Amino acid sequence: MQLKYVGKNTGFTLIEVLIAMLILTIAMLGIASLHLVSLENSNSAYLRAQSVAISEDIIERIRHNPALKEYALNNDINSTSEFTTSTGSRYMLTKCTTTDGCDDDELALVELQNWANTLNRLGRNTSESNSDTPPVNVTIDYDPLNKVFDLAVNWEQKQWHAPDSDPVTDTGERQRVLQGTSYQFLVAIN
Repeated sequence: MQLKYVGKNTGFTLIEVLIAMLILTIAMLGIASLHLVSLENSNSAYLRAQSVAISEDIIERIRHNPALKEYALNNDINSTSEFTTSTGSRYMLTKCTTTDGCDDDELALVELQNWANTLNRLGRNTSESNSDTPPVNVTIDYDPLNKVFDLAVNWEQKQWHAPDSDPVTDTGERQRVLQGTSYQFLVAIN
C-alpha cells in the first residue's frame, strides 16, 4: 500500500476565517446604521402625517363653525390655552348638550377645547417623559393682509446627535437629545 502525498490543503486557515469574520462584522455595522437612519426617517414621516391630520382637523372645525371662524379671525389660537368662559369648560359642555343649547360663542370655545383635549391625549400617548406638557403644540394666526391662516405644528422628539466637541468630556458616543420639529401650513378659508 502506498501513501499519496496531497500537495495542497483543501480547508480554510484560521487567518482566512478571521478576515471573513471582520468583513462580515463591518458589513453588519453598516446595515445597523442604515436601519437606524431608516427608523428616524420613518418617525419623521409619521410626525409629518400627524401634523397634516391635526391641521386638517382644526381647519375643518373652523370651516364648519362660523362662530369659531370669527373667533379665529380675531384671536390667535394656541393649543396649550384653556378655551373656557368664567363658568368653566365642563359647564359649557353640559349646557351645549341640553335642550336649551348654548350660544355660538360658547359652542366655538367648546369646539376649541375638544380639539385641545385631543392634542393633549395625543401628547400623553407619544410622550416618553413624565412632563405634563404635551410634545405637540399648535398655533394658529390669521394674516389679514394675505387673508390666510398660518398654522404651525411643533413637536418635541428625541433624536441622536453627536456630542459637543469638548475634548475633556467627549466620549465619542452619540447622545439622545430633545429637538423641536416644526411644520408650517398656510390655509385660506372662504
